[in-house]
Amino acid sequence: MGVAALQPPPVRLPVLAMPRTRAECLAGPRPCPWTSCRHHVGPDRRTPVPPGGTTCSLDFADRGGATLEEIATVLNVTRERIRQIEQRGIRHLADNLRRAGILSSEDAARAPEAVRQILHRGLVAGATGSVTPKAA
Repeated sequence: MGVAALQPPPVRLPVLAMPRTRAECLAGPRPCPWTSCRHHVGPDRRTPVPPGGTTCSLDFADRGGATLEEIATVLNVTRERIRQIEQRGIRHLADNLRRAGILSSEDAARAPEAVRQILHRGLVAGATGSVTPKAA
């Protein structure tokens, strides 16, 4: 009897296509297996995902955001590091809004509060993604 006869037959797994739209993604498995997706925020393939863990930034957005602790757990970093990244992003966004004429220089100086107010009022992007300029 040859070596080939002793080996089990190859297992054929179904080939899943990576979703192209959010609608296709919603019905997909969780945690998301598509680590190459630009919305994937979870650990890489070497790090185990906690059971029921969220690994898609769109899932976080659908449920209205996440706490610093939740994001820190998913990314396997400290809460403080997430806070630092958030502050840097807010400053960057404030600078871009100031350059675009949406945010005044005074408001940009108090970036976290001003940017949060603008985002919560929905003045940056509407449903169509268009930018609304600041009031004159």
